[in-house]
Amino acid sequence: MPRVLAFTCSRYRPVLLRNSILQMQHQTYRVDHAVYINSDDPEKDQYITDYTDLLNDVVSKNGNKVIVSFGRSFQQHRNHLEALRLVDLDEYDLFLKIDDDDIYKSYYVEEVVKDFGENRWDFSGNHCVGVINGARWRPDLIYKNLGAKSGDEDVGMSGTWAFSRSAINEITSIDEESRGFEDNIWEAKLKNNPDIKIYRRQNNNANYIYNIHGKNISTGDWLEIRQENARTQLKTADTKEKPMSGITSLRFASHFIKKAIPLLPRDIAKYVRQRFSQ
Repeated sequence: MPRVLAFTCSRYRPVLLRNSILQMQHQTYRVDHAVYINSDDPEKDQYITDYTDLLNDVVSKNGNKVIVSFGRSFQQHRNHLEALRLVDLDEYDLFLKIDDDDIYKSYYVEEVVKDFGENRWDFSGNHCVGVINGARWRPDLIYKNLGAKSGDEDVGMSGTWAFSRSAINEITSIDEESRGFEDNIWEAKLKNNPDIKIYRRQNNNANYIYNIHGKNISTGDWLEIRQENARTQLKTADTKEKPMSGITSLRFASHFIKKAIPLLPRDIAKYVRQRFSQ
């Protein structure tokens, strides 16, 4: 059975972050979750934007690992790399990008794994069925993407993107200082590789719901501009060897605040916080 890692970045969204972690713990398929909480000034703001204490009662299920780290905000691509650096990537077969503000039904991971087994893609996503906009719930709305016109290779909503190990290795080879939206950077990189199989999954059971809450980007012409400029935003490390290997020690040279929290499957009173200093 494929071993699955969900990875999430979160910034200034404590309630949404808690809900995101609880959703992954409610999945019917076992999934580990790596979370990078980031702040503009982690040294100054650690007591008001470090939300790890809000998670100390979360009990992981089915032997899942939940690893949370708090540190500095970088460009969006690098923020996601920081989440991936919390684990040894070689331990996993499938990698799911989980946005902290959307709804994933309890069978979401199980259905992605099933589709992966049947279609053997490297990079895939699906549309949403249902949209929450503030206090309004529209179960009839279907968003296939965020306004993009990607033709036959449209991969769907970026909050549903999933990657094989080959695809995640491509993503981690991109220069960590690349600027721009991470989804455009990743999509441009993966579509340039003929060995990466791209596939749009079906969402017949409404397993993903998009949430518009006033502080995220929903739809519009801005995305067409993003896609047009994606190639200029993309910096690859093809000429430099910069592999991102898995780590066994929770020490990161890039963090101002170095802390990781494994949430244990039982006896949360034994919850451990580890602090590291540069």
